[in-house]
Order: sequence, then structure tokens, then C-alpha cells
Amino acid sequence: GLGEERGGDVILRTAAVVGAGVAGRLTALRLQRAGWRVELFDRAPLAARDSASFAAAGLLAPFAEAAALAPAERWICELGREAPRAWAELAASLPTLVHVRARGSIVAARSTDVGQLEEFRARVTLASAAAEVKILDRGALAELEPALAGSCVRGLLIEGEGAVNGGEAMDALLAALAAEGVALRFATPVDDLAGLPHDAIVDARGLGARSEMPGKLRGVRGELVELEAPEVAIERPIRIVHARYPVYIVPRGGRRYIVGATTLESEDTSPITVTSMMELLSAVYDLHPGFREAAIVRTVAQLRPALYDGAPKIATTGKIVRVNGLHRHGFLLAPAVTAAVARLVVSGERSGPAELYA
Repeated sequence: GLGEERGGDVILRTAAVVGAGVAGRLTALRLQRAGWRVELFDRAPLAARDSASFAAAGLLAPFAEAAALAPAERWICELGREAPRAWAELAASLPTLVHVRARGSIVAARSTDVGQLEEFRARVTLASAAAEVKILDRGALAELEPALAGSCVRGLLIEGEGAVNGGEAMDALLAALAAEGVALRFATPVDDLAGLPHDAIVDARGLGARSEMPGKLRGVRGELVELEAPEVAIERPIRIVHARYPVYIVPRGGRRYIVGATTLESEDTSPITVTSMMELLSAVYDLHPGFREAAIVRTVAQLRPALYDGAPKIATTGKIVRVNGLHRHGFLLAPAVTAAVARLVVSGERSGPAELYA
């Protein structure tokens, strides 16, 4: 399905990808590498960095995330099981550096929250038989992550999980697209997808597709804080279980850390609230003295695109393939979901779980 023979010449097939978030960029790269001639459109200017993908923490924790889902929803995070490996392989093919951590994630608890840690462990193992979970006493936890030694008494190591630096990944994907011949059409809104002349159109606009998905698509507000803490050395993504303020900490390199995240059923796009800031910072304030002196580098409040059932979906209408609803799992789900989109465009084949298709 890569081209047609006409008079001895191979005519490349063409694709338009509309929406330059992580799903759009990765889909465009997959199609270009499959031999298609690709154009990537986005209504934002090239230098814009305020989309949901730039606001993401890049956490790749399919087993830990599945623990919070109902049994009928766990296929969502099963899609992300290979995400750490997939991002590591992709990063090796990109022209600029992308930090990918895949040495496992830590779930840790203070003495008052050990019961919740055990409950979390039970949910993880129930959610996926593939999860490899190692129980850490205080000494083992301190050996893996010394920064937690003074505050946490027990932990879990979930093997195979990790994180990708989302900002680096977005920049590297863009550099690869430009280097490999994708035509970049930024500051170019597309309102009539069916009017595009391409052989296939991929709609990856996230919330920008709301007008064409009435009643199905909503924005879910998420907030996080980025800190610079020179005295804190954390190597793996960390979740801290807590009755009121569960939180994760994702190292970004250079002693910078993402602390997140709230999930609010709201489409308010105003800056982070005092309540959310207090909750996030109070959750890490006593973990290590270095966090008390940390500089707040930036705060983020952004809407993530979610469908009615909270699951990602791929849908086709004629030559248009729509992909949406990655919600708060954009980087976790993007490798598997975009591979399915590209396969559908190139060969018409549906791959992956049936629930992925609308």
C-alpha cells in the first residue's frame, strides 16, 4: 500500500496529519518512514510550547496506572506495557537527545501510609499478571533511592517502568520530521479535513476536534509543578502513596523534577490554583530537605483530551482516520496507538484490542 505503478513510475501516496501533539508527530514520522509523502499541520506556530504534550510529565508506568482502573478498563494501560522499550528504541533513531528512563519505578510510603502501600501492591498485581513487583524494606529502598531514606519506610519497585522527557521527545520528533522530509505546516489551521487532497488524513487534533465530535470529547484539567532541587538526587520516577495527597515525582535531568499531578473534571484553563499548589508541594516538602529549598521553575495547568469513557479511540470516516482520547496517558499510549494508526492507514489492517476502535 505504499504507492502505485503508473507508466513505470512509483507514485508515492500522500498523507496529511492534522495536529502536532505527540500523537500527531509520531504518526507523521511513522508514515514518512513507511514511504508515504507526509504533511503535518497545526494551528499553533512552530515555536509554541503550550500544548498538552509539552505539559506532560512523560511518566511510563503502565502497571502502576492500571492499578487505578476498573477491570474493564485495564486494556488501556496494557497498550502501554512496551512503552519504555519503544521510547528507548525511538530515541536512538532521533537526531537530538531524548532522556528515557527504564530502570523501574518506585512506590514509597511513610510509616503512616504502609497500609495503603500494601493495598496499592495488591491492586497492581491484580491488574496485570505481567507486573514484576519487588517489596522493599527501608534499607533496600534507601539503597535504590537514598533521597527517600529519611522519610519513607517501605516501598515497591515495579520493574520495567520509567519515564521519557516529553519536551525533549517533542523537539526530537520535530527535528526528525524536518530532516526526513515531512512538510511542516505550522500556523495553518485546517477546518475542512475532507477537503484536503491527500490520500489519507489523520485527525490528531485532541480538543481541537471537539466541533466534529459533539458530546464525545471533553477537556480534563491537570496541574503540575517543575522544581529545581540541586540537593536532591532521584534516579527513578517515584510515587508517594498518601491518604489525601498522592503524588508522583519524575526526574527530568539536571536535578529538575516534575511533581504532579491533579486531575480535575474542569475545562478551566486559568493558572494553577493555590489549593493545587499547596497539595503538590506539601506532598514532597518533607521527603527530603532539599525540596524545601527547591526553586519553582514553572507551573502548568493544561487540559487533556478525554472521550466519554476515558479510553483512547481510533475511528475512520472515508479517508479520515481520527485518533483521540489519550487523556493523561499521552506518552504512555502514543507508541502503541500511533503504530495502530499507521498500520490502518498503510494497509487497512486493524491491530491491537478491539476496544481501541470506535
